[in-house]
Amino acid sequence: MKVTYTQKLKDYMLRKGYTHIVVDLVDSATSTSGFTDICGRFVKDDEAAALAPKAARVLEGELGTVIVTARALEYDEEITLGLRSFFGLKDITFKGIAAFKL
Repeated sequence: MKVTYTQKLKDYMLRKGYTHIVVDLVDSATSTSGFTDICGRFVKDDEAAALAPKAARVLEGELGTVIVTARALEYDEEITLGLRSFFGLKDITFKGIAAFKL
């Protein structure tokens, strides 16, 4: 399995000094419907060291590790992580990892 980063994500991580990304599940269970999606966040070395032993999977990325804490995700052979920004808020994007596929 190959994990790649977009250039925008690499530049941001190098500028901010991040080397680890955690992949979690976000679950919204309401009375009418449920919604599950993956989300990512940057962590420093000490938090990554604490999360890694409990992780479902630890993948080697281009600039560090990708720590997957969510179980039962579906993976493609190539995973691409990117970065988008909305009014200054950063969001990690995922291609090749899904909470479920139809």
